[in-house]
Amino acid sequence: MPRISVIMSAHNAEKYIKEAIDSILNQSFKDFEFIIIDDGSDDSTKGIILSYSNSKIRLVENKKNLGLITSLNKGLKIAKGEYIARMDADDISLPQRLKKQAEFLDRNRDIAVLGSWIQIIDARSKEGCIIKHNSDPVIIKWMQIFKNQIAHPSSFFRKKAIDEVGHYRKKYKYAEDYDLWSRVLRKYKVVNLPEVLVKYRVHSESVCGNLENRKIQNSSISRIIFNNINFYINLNNRDFKILNNAFKNNKILSFKSLIKVIKIYKNLFNSYVKKENLNNLESAKIYQNYKEKRKALFRLYLRSKFYKN
Repeated sequence: MPRISVIMSAHNAEKYIKEAIDSILNQSFKDFEFIIIDDGSDDSTKGIILSYSNSKIRLVENKKNLGLITSLNKGLKIAKGEYIARMDADDISLPQRLKKQAEFLDRNRDIAVLGSWIQIIDARSKEGCIIKHNSDPVIIKWMQIFKNQIAHPSSFFRKKAIDEVGHYRKKYKYAEDYDLWSRVLRKYKVVNLPEVLVKYRVHSESVCGNLENRKIQNSSISRIIFNNINFYINLNNRDFKILNNAFKNNKILSFKSLIKVIKIYKNLFNSYVKKENLNNLESAKIYQNYKEKRKALFRLYLRSKFYKN
C-alpha cells in the first residue's frame, strides 16, 4: 500500500498538465500513487497522460465531464494511501512537498489537514505574490468561520478523517474545499506549513478568471459562512446579510448597522470561546484577532460615512 495517494482531476488541461504531472513524479518522496481523473476531456489531455509509462499513475476516465467535485470524490473512494495530497492539473508542486507534509503529519497525530503557503504564477509560469496563510491552529479555526484558511491545491490530509466527516459536497460548487475544511475543524486540528510548497496558477480559464464562476463561488462561500456562524450562534438571514456586507463586501450602511454587526460579532466570540472550551492562552489569541477586527469595523463605518457625505 502506498503511503500517499495524490489525486488530480483534469478537464481539457493540455496546456499545463505535463508540468503538473512532472512536478509530482519528480518528488523526493517516492512512496505514492498518482490518481489522475480525466474528466471527459476532448483535447489532448488523455494522450498526454497515456504518454507516461510510470507505474505510479492510475488513470481514471470519465466518459463525460462530471465536474471537479464528483471526480475528486471518485478519487477518494479508490485511494489506497493513508494520506491524500490534492493536486490541480495547472499547478506545480515543489520537489520536497510530499516529503515535508508526510513527515509533519507523522510527527503530529492530532492534525488532520495540512496546507502550506502558495506562490501565484500566471499562464506563462511567471512568479507573482506569495500567499501566506496562518500557521497557528488556534487562529486558523477561528478565522475559518469567515474565510477559507487552507489553499486547496496545497492540502494534504488523513484519508480516515475525511472519510469520517464526509467528502466534497456538490451544493458548494467552487468552494467545496472551504466547506470540507470547515466540517473537519469541528473534530480535528488544521495547520499550514509556513513555506511555499505549491505554485498556484491563475489564468483566464481558471475559476477565479471567470465572472460567472465567481458568482457561483461567492454564493457558495456565503452559505458556508452562514453555516459556520450558526454552528455557534443562531443567526437569521436578515442579520447575516448585514454582517456579511460588513465582513465580505466592506459595507456598513448606517450607525444602526454598525451596532448590529458589533453585537453579533461579540455574541459569536463569546459563544465560540465557551463552546470550544478555550484555555486562557487560546482565548487571548482569539481575542486579539477579534479586537483588531472590531476596530476595523469602526474604521469601515467612518470611511463609508465619509464617502457617503
